[in-house]
Amino acid sequence: FAAVLCQPAHDGSSHKVINVVIGNDQEVLSYIGLGADRDKVAHLTENSDYIIFGDHGGAARGKYRYDIDGDKLKIVFFAEDELLEYTDISFGEARVCAPHKDEKKVKFKFILR
Repeated sequence: FAAVLCQPAHDGSSHKVINVVIGNDQEVLSYIGLGADRDKVAHLTENSDYIIFGDHGGAARGKYRYDIDGDKLKIVFFAEDELLEYTDISFGEARVCAPHKDEKKVKFKFILR
């Protein structure tokens, strides 16, 4: 399955806030764009195995605060380390990756089985 939620940026930016959920019967990957409406995306991440907090979109709207299944969550990836400041979420035992903003490229691979 796949779902895409595109929201207008609250700060008047021309960049839309994009949120994507991709999954199968066993695993779910969620991408959350910067400035996403917390109430609208909470249900997108609550059962995720993998979450990517991206930097495409508008300005941050305050900290992300919502429940995540810390027992199910495996990896949380932030597009850059400054985005980690916008979360007030417990990630349980999940691996958290937040590359420094000076890093030019970061490679990672998610395999949904």
